[in-house]
Amino acid sequence: MSNSPVPRRANEATPPQVGNAVLRSALLGNLHDAGVAIVRCAAGRDRESLFASPSLHEKIVECLEVMQVSARDMPEADKEEMENVDWRAWETLNTAAVGSPRQGRERLWQIITDLVPTTLVEVRRYRRALPGWFEI
Repeated sequence: MSNSPVPRRANEATPPQVGNAVLRSALLGNLHDAGVAIVRCAAGRDRESLFASPSLHEKIVECLEVMQVSARDMPEADKEEMENVDWRAWETLNTAAVGSPRQGRERLWQIITDLVPTTLVEVRRYRRALPGWFEI
């Protein structure tokens, strides 16, 4: 008997449901953590003070992009199970400046004060209802 590990046969691949569970958990974790970071960045700030800091604005846009990619990459079957998250809004989110700087700030402020908190509420609700979905 050899002490070397037994090679895996080609047909003994990881079951798809395990891979999907890991992907789903990672994406939900990214979605949640980036949303929390945005809420913390915006906490106690009005629109003007939030956009007065270029580094803060950059951090928020970076976190929004993480949320967008996480939503886009979430498996469709999981999105259907979590129907109260506005997946479409995240998938079509455009963080690039569109229109005047004022219009861009208004749009970003709406995302920060509406879409992000609403998404966090729903993700937390699903975390309570489906805790296994959030564990790797």
